[in-house]
Amino acid sequence: MVQKNLPKFYRFPYYIASLHALLGSVHFLPILTIKKLVFYRPYQITLSFHSVLDLLVAKEVILDQEYESLFVHVEHDDKVIVDVGAGFGDFSISVAKRYPSATVVAVEIDPTYLALLRKNIQENNVSTIHVIDRPISLFELIKRYKRIDFFKMDCEGCEYDMINDHSLPALKKIKKLSMEYHEFEEKTKEMIVNLLYKAGFTVDIIPTRGVPHVGHIKAKR
Repeated sequence: MVQKNLPKFYRFPYYIASLHALLGSVHFLPILTIKKLVFYRPYQITLSFHSVLDLLVAKEVILDQEYESLFVHVEHDDKVIVDVGAGFGDFSISVAKRYPSATVVAVEIDPTYLALLRKNIQENNVSTIHVIDRPISLFELIKRYKRIDFFKMDCEGCEYDMINDHSLPALKKIKKLSMEYHEFEEKTKEMIVNLLYKAGFTVDIIPTRGVPHVGHIKAKR
């Protein structure tokens, strides 16, 4: 299941500190009325957005490439890239621009962001992005695409629905994974990490500084 994205209020200090990088890397088109900006490096990407917070999220996804690292990153031979919690398309469109021969699967169910996602895909003239606008399981994704070379997920808690004991066979069809985790009540990152180990992954855990219940998990086989 994929649930509605929630604002990342806990990251406001980081976002505020990042404004100078954002302002130096984009061109704003009458921001208060049109709500559109253009990233001009490394590839030109035009994004309509919903709120100022979206701009800062786009900065960390496109400029900082927070879902990639030396340990795990998208490569030229990756054929199927899945983006669960695609939002307004920042990650999906950026990787589609970088790797035009790959199929990018963008999963988003929030109506506001789904509309922006479709608009931004059209605006950037990328034809390799397949949009899924309903909750979908990892098993269904593997059944449809046979394998996933790079699996990105940021769905504000739905990771426990996607990665669980039932999804273990499907996890074995994933080559690389990069996700944001959210710990709450009995849900912990160890639950996900242990399943990834069982599926044969090498795992790297990166906690978010100052936010003990949130961080990133990167894994590869």
